[in-house]
Amino acid sequence: MHARSPLCGLILILLCLAAVMYSQTPYPAGTRYFSESDQLAGFSLVGSPASVAKVPSSGPGFSEAWRLATLADKQNPWDVQLIRNIPGAVAKNDVAFVRFYARAIETTQETGGASLVVYAQKGSADYDKSLSQELFLTTDWQEYMIPFTWTASYGASQAQIVLGAGFKRQLIEIGGFDTISYGTTLKESDLPRSKSTYVGREPTALWRAAAAARIEQHRKGAFTVEVTDSLGNPVAGATIKVRMQRHAFEFGTAVVATRLVEPSSENTRYRRILLENFNAAGPENDLKALAWQGDWGPGFNQDKTLSALSWLRDHQFTVRGHVLVWPGWSNLPKSITDLKGTANQSTIPNKVLQHIENVVKATREYLAEWDVLNEPFANHDLMDLFGKQIQVDWFKKAREHHPSAKLFLNDYGNDNILRDPAHIAHFEETANYLKANNAPITGIGLQAHMGGNPTPPEALVATLDRYATTIGLPVRITEFDINTRDEEMQADYTRDFYTAAFSHPSTVGIQMWGFWESEHWFPAAAMYRADWSPKPAALAYRKLVFEEWWTNLDGNTDGAGRFSGRGFFGDYIITVEHSGKRFEKRIALSPGSPSTFSLPLSSPKLVNLSTRAPARSGNETLIGGFTVRGEGKKRILIRGVGPALGDFGLSGQLAKPSIKLYSGETLLATRLGWDQSGDGASIAEAASAAGAFALKPASPDAALIATLASGGYSLHVTGSDGGTGIALFEAYEFVENEPANLVNLSTRAFAGKDANIAIAGFVIKGVNSRRILVRGVGPGLQAFNVSGVLARPYLTLVKGDKVIAANGGWEANTDAQDLVNTSQRVGAFALAPGSADSAIVRTLDSGQYSVLVRGADGGTGVVLVEIYDAGS
Repeated sequence: MHARSPLCGLILILLCLAAVMYSQTPYPAGTRYFSESDQLAGFSLVGSPASVAKVPSSGPGFSEAWRLATLADKQNPWDVQLIRNIPGAVAKNDVAFVRFYARAIETTQETGGASLVVYAQKGSADYDKSLSQELFLTTDWQEYMIPFTWTASYGASQAQIVLGAGFKRQLIEIGGFDTISYGTTLKESDLPRSKSTYVGREPTALWRAAAAARIEQHRKGAFTVEVTDSLGNPVAGATIKVRMQRHAFEFGTAVVATRLVEPSSENTRYRRILLENFNAAGPENDLKALAWQGDWGPGFNQDKTLSALSWLRDHQFTVRGHVLVWPGWSNLPKSITDLKGTANQSTIPNKVLQHIENVVKATREYLAEWDVLNEPFANHDLMDLFGKQIQVDWFKKAREHHPSAKLFLNDYGNDNILRDPAHIAHFEETANYLKANNAPITGIGLQAHMGGNPTPPEALVATLDRYATTIGLPVRITEFDINTRDEEMQADYTRDFYTAAFSHPSTVGIQMWGFWESEHWFPAAAMYRADWSPKPAALAYRKLVFEEWWTNLDGNTDGAGRFSGRGFFGDYIITVEHSGKRFEKRIALSPGSPSTFSLPLSSPKLVNLSTRAPARSGNETLIGGFTVRGEGKKRILIRGVGPALGDFGLSGQLAKPSIKLYSGETLLATRLGWDQSGDGASIAEAASAAGAFALKPASPDAALIATLASGGYSLHVTGSDGGTGIALFEAYEFVENEPANLVNLSTRAFAGKDANIAIAGFVIKGVNSRRILVRGVGPGLQAFNVSGVLARPYLTLVKGDKVIAANGGWEANTDAQDLVNTSQRVGAFALAPGSADSAIVRTLDSGQYSVLVRGADGGTGVVLVEIYDAGS
C-alpha cells in the first residue's frame, strides 16, 4: 500500500464538494413569470462588443445553456446585459424568486472567476431596482437562488429581469433559468438562498492544528525580564505586566489618499479605524501611473499623494507602493500609449524608465517597498513588443533610485495550485527569470482576491510550500479581499485565510484591498459597512490579530528577580510595580535578537524643555511655561536665544531677545544678554553641565539661573527693541539629585510655515522609559479668548531624524479616551469633542525629542504646545 498524500486528499475533498454543488435544490411551486422551459430564449442582448449563443451543456438538470461573451473591458454591469420584460403586472411587496446555474469559461478578472449581476427593475428611467445582486462565478457550475421582494408595483411589461455582464472581458454560461412569483403567500425567509462555502471551513478541519503549531514555532519567541534594585541586586516578588503594543508581522490595507489628508468627520473616522486595525498600508490607486501622471483627472494629484504618504510614515505605518509598471496598454499612461505604432515607438522603454525614476525619487523617503511589476500573466504588451529583458531593467531602475526598498513581482490567480496551473507556472517562470538575470527582486506578491469559491486554506499553504521550493523569496499577500454578501462565510474565510497565511514562515505580511464599504472596489467585500458598523469579518479579524495573536502577561518576579514568558514578535511595554512605585520599559521581541531584558528600578525624568518659534507681540508673543514638582527647590537654567541660532543655519532670528520670568502674574526676573550681570561664568558652567550649546561672549542672547520652588512658571520672550524673529526658549535641569524635578512645558507661540513652524523639544534621561503627553492646541485656545489661532494643528514627535508619532485631530488616536484620562490626571484642560486640536501620549525611551507643530492645511496661527510628564 502507498500512503495517500495530503494533496491527493484535498483533491478528493474538492471533487466531493463539486458533486454536492451539482445537486439541485428544491423550492416551492409558484407562478412563473415566463412560461417557456428555456426562459433565457426570450432575453435580448444589449451592449457591444458582446455575443450570446445557445450551446450544448452537461449542466445539472439541463442539456443546453446560453454562452454570454463580454468582448471588451467594461465599466458598468449594464454595459452588457440580457434583458426581458415581464409580460404581466407585478405588485409591491410581492415575493419573487430567481434560480439558475452559471459558470465561468474564460475570464481576465483578478479573482480568477467571472461576474454577473441580477437585477429586477422598472423597465424605464430611472430603472428603480427591487433586486441588485452581484454574483461571482467560478469554473464549476454553481446553483444561484435569490429570493427578493418587489419594492413598487408595475403594469404589464413595465418590469424586467436583467442579467448584467459588463465587467472585464469574460465568457460565461447560464442554464436552468427559472423566475417565479409567490405573491404574498410566502416570505423571503421561506425560500432557499444560495450560500457559498469552501473546503476546510469546518472547526475540526485537520489543517488547523498544523497551522497553530507553525504559528507557535515561527511567530513567537521566549523572553526574560530581569528586575534589579539601584545596587544591581535582583528584586523578588515585583509585579510584572507585559503589554503588547504592535505586531512585527505586517497587517496592512490599501488606502485612499484623500481620506488621509482632507478634513471631515468621516475622514477622521476613516483615519481612526485605519490606526486601530493596521500597521502597514499603501495607496490603492494614487501611485498607479495613470493617476501619478494625471490621466485620471484632478481627483488624483501628486501633492495630495505625497501628503498621504507622509501621513502614513508619520503614523508609523510600513508603506508600500503599487505599482511601478503594469505592462498592458490599458494600464499604461497616455504619455506612453500615444507612442504605440508611431515612429517614436522605440522610445517607450526609456519613457517607462523615466516614469520609474520620477515616482521612486519623489516617494522614497516614505516607502519601504514597491510592486515593480504587476500582473504580467495578463498584461504583457510591453514584453511582447520589446522582449522580456525590459522587466529586469525595471527592477534595476527602481533599485538605482531606492537602494533599500523591497522590490516585488505581483500577480493574481497565483494562490491556489489546484485551480490555475498555467498561471502558477507563469508566475514561477517570471520570478525565476528575474532572479536568473540579476534583477534585484526581493519578494513575490499574491493578490488573493476571492469570490464565491475561495481558495481552501490547505491549498493556500500547499501553494506557499511550493513557492518556497520553486522561487525561494519572501511572500506578501498584497490585495486580499473576499467578495460575498454571505457575511458569515466572509467572516469564517477571513479568519481561516489569515490563519493559513500567518502560519507560513515565508509570509511577511497580509494587505487587505480596502476595509470600508464606501471606499472599496467591491463594496460587499469590505469589513466595515458604510455607517462604520463592523461586519462579522471585522470582528473575526480583530479577534485574531488583537486577541489570539496578541500577548498580554501578568506575574511576579521569582527569587532571582526574573520573569519569563513567550510572546508574539513585536513591540511591548513592560511595567514593574514594587514598593508602591511604578517603572516602565519598552522592548522589541524579534527572531534572532536578544530576549533577556534588564529593568532596574529607576525612573527617568525630563531634564530639558525648549521651544523654537517666531517671537512676536500681543497674542503672538512667545510664552513658555514649565512646572517644577517635588519637595525643596530646583535650580533651572533659562535661556532666550536669538542671534546664536544663526550658527545653525537659521535666518530671521530675533536680534535682541528679552526674557521675563513669572510666577503667576508676579515678575521674578528679567534679563537682556547672558554674561553682562556678573553671573556669566555660572551660566556657562550650567550650560555645559546640562549639555546645552555654548553662547558667544557678549552676545545679545539672554539667560539666567533661577532657584525655584514647586509650582508653575512662565517665560516671555520678546524683542527688547520691539523687533520680531525666530527665538529659542530653553529650561534646563543642570544639577542632579535635587529633590524637585522639571516636569512640564507649555509654550504659546505663532506657528508659521517652513522654518517658522513651532518646534518644542525635551530630553528624557534614565535607563528606563517614561510616559509623555504631547499636545498642539489651536482651536481650543478660543475658549481663552485667544484670536488668530492655528485652525488645524498637525503634531509630529521626532527623535533624531526618525518620526515617532504624529496626530492631526486628537480623536483620530486609537484610544482617545486614554488621552482624556491622561490629560485629566496631569491637570491639562480638556479638548473639545470634534475639535482639530492634536495630541499624542507615548511611553518613550531616554533621549532627545522634538515636537513639530504646523498647519495640516498649510495654515498659520497661534498654537499652544504642551509637553507633560505623565509617568508615575
